[in-house]
Formats: sequence, structure tokens, C-alpha cells
Amino acid sequence: MTLPAGLALLERIQAQMRAVARRQYEAVAVPPFTLFFHDTDPLPYFNYAIPDGPGPASGSLTAPLNRLEAEFHARHRLPRFEFVEACAPRLAEALEAHGFALENRPQLMVCPRGKERAAPAVNGLDIATLDAATALREFVAFLDVQRRAFGLPSARPPLDEEALSLRETLGNGFAFLARIASEPVATAMIQPPHDGLTELVGVSTLEAFRRRGIGGFLSFAAVRTAFDRGVSLAFLSAADARAGRVYEAAGFSPAGHSLFYRRPEDPEPSLEIREATDAASLELARTLVLGHAAGLGDVPGVERVRADASALPGPYAPPAGVLLVATLAGNPAGCVAFKRLDGETCEVKRMFVDPAFRKRGIARALMLKLLERAKERGYRRVRLGTLHTMTAAQALYRDLGFVEIPRYRPNEHTDTMFFEKNLT
Repeated sequence: MTLPAGLALLERIQAQMRAVARRQYEAVAVPPFTLFFHDTDPLPYFNYAIPDGPGPASGSLTAPLNRLEAEFHARHRLPRFEFVEACAPRLAEALEAHGFALENRPQLMVCPRGKERAAPAVNGLDIATLDAATALREFVAFLDVQRRAFGLPSARPPLDEEALSLRETLGNGFAFLARIASEPVATAMIQPPHDGLTELVGVSTLEAFRRRGIGGFLSFAAVRTAFDRGVSLAFLSAADARAGRVYEAAGFSPAGHSLFYRRPEDPEPSLEIREATDAASLELARTLVLGHAAGLGDVPGVERVRADASALPGPYAPPAGVLLVATLAGNPAGCVAFKRLDGETCEVKRMFVDPAFRKRGIARALMLKLLERAKERGYRRVRLGTLHTMTAAQALYRDLGFVEIPRYRPNEHTDTMFFEKNLT
């Protein structure tokens, strides 16, 4: 059966979306859908399902949607869909019957080669093109602008690992990083083309630099560059009418809608953090510390961790120390402790979250409670050491106000980094 011309184009667009997601994320087949998962980031916009082809709702979807939800939950991700509305006209009804809710219905817009419209240049705007050969620091700056422009603030700059992941998945696409007076202010990105099509994404401008025509000019410049490289059509999803007007000025026209569906978030199981002083809570802490030791393998110092577990509470006994245990819905999820270094300084030890409970904010909750206890007990500063390889832990410590300091334990193995936070 031959598809109408408009629908055939929309099918090509959805195929391009699948091809790019397959390149960037882990792909899991749950016919008639493919699920895509970011390897480290649980943000819903990086984890979603796309229908495999036209008409996936022709039969009952109860069983495949149940399997889909199980795959998402196994990875501690929120079940979510992104698809072109016209390519699966009965899917929305099936999703709503299964408990999914409409998140957004952005306008899908297209710009064929030759239809792009020149936008006025912006005085003082310098545009750098980022590709697979660009230095990592440029991708760090790119991510930092996007994070702030899209309202995702963070107390730390993007990690090199995040920038490296973006650079590696860019393929034969490219990104623009725009500066004014050497300050990064705006971004845009062209996804790797597929079947002659590409998607314009990530158009963002910092609040202080908006309403100057930067977004429109970057959009025009990005699609013109893509067309010069052989792409025949660019498309995008406009979040709202105002954004749609910006893209219309660059030559885009409406072609349909995308649909974003998600399951409402289940109530989070109750997290409880308590000080381990009785026999039962000390046993929970011992189990967690031994789990930490098992995860470390044969690194130097692992025997000290095991010895600590057998002697709890040991140096973490109150009032000079503390040993905290976190339980989630009654299950042991994580622990952390501090011990006295001197009258004004305590040291964080035994920070560990069971892998089954990670990416739920438990480590942050434990550290916040530990800092509260340290201040209550009269300490003026908190110190800790962590391995160079534990980049996620380092990011958390920096978020909480720790700064890197010189080595304060000379007998520690050489691949340890040291941090300190002032409590006054």
C-alpha cells in the first residue's frame, strides 16, 4: 500500500528519530516498540520508547505495554513515549487506557532545502562549529549554556564524561556554540542525518540575551549548513506558538504534531535515615559496609573496610562520631559515617549506596543529614577522601560545597583525592 505523500514524509521523520536514538542510547526491543535508555542519566527526555512502524495499535497492547513498563522500572526510569501522531493514530488512545498521560503535543515543522529564509545577523555574535574533532572544553561550555537556558541549574559545571558522550554520539551531525564578547550565550545542534533528513534540536539562548534574534539566526545558520552538506530536509518540534513563529521566520512550516506521553510518577517509597546505635541498625550498617567492600574488589585499603564492618560502631560511635543508615521502604539502601580527626574536624567514611537504589537522591540525603549532625556536634569542618575514579561522588561533594584540598593523610594510596567543607 502506497502512503499519502504527507504521511510518507512523517514516516521518514519518525524513522530518523529512531535511527538517532539508536545511535545515542541503549536500544531494547519490545515489539511493536523500541525502548531507548541513556546509560547514566535518568532524565525522562533521555529515556523513551518509539513505535516500530505505522499502526502499532492494531491489536491489544496490554501485554507489550506491561513488558515495556517492566523494562523501564528495572532501570529506575519513568515509562515514556515520543512519536509522530499521524504515524500511530490509535496509539494515544491505547496509552491513555493504560494509564499514560499526555505530557506535550509540540508542533512538528519542516524546512525543505531551498526554503530556508535568511535571518538578520546579530551584531557581535560569533559562532563556533562543534564536531567530532572539537576540543572537549567546547562541549562542556555547550552543555553548560543548555543547562542554564533550559532551566536546569546545577552547582557544578558539566562533567567531562557528559561532554565526551555528546561528542562521541554527534557522528556526522554538528553543534553551534554562539558567543558575544567571548561569553557563551546560545546553542543549536543538527542531529546525524538519516535518509536525507535531519533534526534541528537544542536551540537555546541564555535569558539575558533573548529577544535579540539569536535563536532565529542560529536556526537559519544551522539548516543552511546542513543543506550545504547534502541534507534535503530539516525538521524540528516547536515547544509552543512563540517558538513556532521563530522557526517560521527561518523557513519552517507546520507538518503535523509529535506526541509525548509518560506514566505519572509512582509515589516514591518512603526514605528513612536514622543513626545506627541499636543492634538491628548496626547489623544493617554492617551488611551495607560489607557490600561496599565487595564492590571495591581488590583495591588497596579494602581490608580496612572489612575490618571496620566487623567492629562497628568503632570510631563512629557517638558523641564524637556518627553512623547513619538509610532504608527505602524498609530495605537497607545506603550508609555513611564520620569520625573525629581533631576537636574541630571530622572525616566522612563509609559512604555507600546499594546499586539497586542508586539515582534516587539517597547519597545526597545521607550527606545532608551527616553535615547536619556534624554541625550539631560542634565540628567546624568536614573532610573526606575519594578515589579518582569515583567521578559521580566527586560531583556530589562539589555540589554540596566541598572543595579539593591537599593530601591530609600521607599514608593513603596515591589515587585518592581529598575534599573539605567549612561548616561555619
